[in-house]
Amino acid sequence: MHKTFITFSKIIVTSLVASTLTFLPASPVNTVLAEEASTEATTPKETIVYTDDLGREIEIPANIERILGTGSTSQIVLYSVAPERMVGWSNQPDTADLAYMPEAAAEIPEVGGLFNGPDELNLEAIIDLAPDVIIDVGEQKEGIQEELDQLSELTGVPVIFFNGNLDDMPALYTNLGEVLGVDTAEQVAYIETTLKRAAEHQATIQADGQTYYLANGDNGFKTAPADSFHTEVFDRVGLTNVLSAEEAEGFGWQDVSGEQVLAWQPDSVTFLYPETYAERDQEFWDSLETDAIYLVPDAPYNWLTGPKSVNAILGINWAGQMYYPDVYQLNLVEEAQSFYQLFYHYELSTEEAEALLTGPTSAEV
Repeated sequence: MHKTFITFSKIIVTSLVASTLTFLPASPVNTVLAEEASTEATTPKETIVYTDDLGREIEIPANIERILGTGSTSQIVLYSVAPERMVGWSNQPDTADLAYMPEAAAEIPEVGGLFNGPDELNLEAIIDLAPDVIIDVGEQKEGIQEELDQLSELTGVPVIFFNGNLDDMPALYTNLGEVLGVDTAEQVAYIETTLKRAAEHQATIQADGQTYYLANGDNGFKTAPADSFHTEVFDRVGLTNVLSAEEAEGFGWQDVSGEQVLAWQPDSVTFLYPETYAERDQEFWDSLETDAIYLVPDAPYNWLTGPKSVNAILGINWAGQMYYPDVYQLNLVEEAQSFYQLFYHYELSTEEAEALLTGPTSAEV
């Protein structure tokens, strides 16, 4: 049988050839097993109609026990709410990241994601895993409703969409908890407290005008402008990006020169990934006037973006404390421990928290 794959920039389904069936000889045992399987397969589950964030009315099981996400953003949310019900990872965390999750997380198979470019979603794997629902968390992009409807038609599994922007997180966790029958009150409270704190401090920090440069790519010479998907955490905190939205060419990652970085002379530099920091030209970055160099904690998921999901909620607390400790006045070790317990179901030790926070930094944790 050919494998069937689906990508959603353009849906492509390969044809299937007929499977070779093996028939068991008739026997009382086989007959009973066949009758039980037939009865189980034909007995309808109790269902309800749920209206998702796209306004689609979807018939879903009243009792959902097996769930699957469409991509990295979805899988972080699903893992945080009901890890024991996940039947597949879109992208399985690597060994280093799995160290910050319970051992059972390593046993969940990888099936690919809808929006992962070359990583295609294996329809046969989905059907074999038999999820009760597929859940997509993200932005309401053009054509998303048609794509999710088609996925549901191809797999025979209802697909639910939830808005996944940071402002949507309290409603997302509330609604997902109701759909799955899981108590998410503590998670909602953590998210709401973080967003409220950021909103209360944003104007004060904006007025101070401290500038930052977000370093990514080769030697850190790739950055994202203000108001972009990748810098939303900093925008919410109230920091000023050296690359304004008006000066940028779009809102994605953009190449810049060393001369431009020197001309900007940011008050601080934040390296997005450990690899970028480790491979930087230290002589160049040391030539900047600032000695405020930060590295975003990156396990099991980056605290800022890539993907940006509920992990960015912790990133708001981190960025606020790193840049404005007198304003935020948080203990980042305790914040990390609370978040990892609530959302990653992992008891983060003080030593582990300190290790995550001990990148290049000029602020106390």
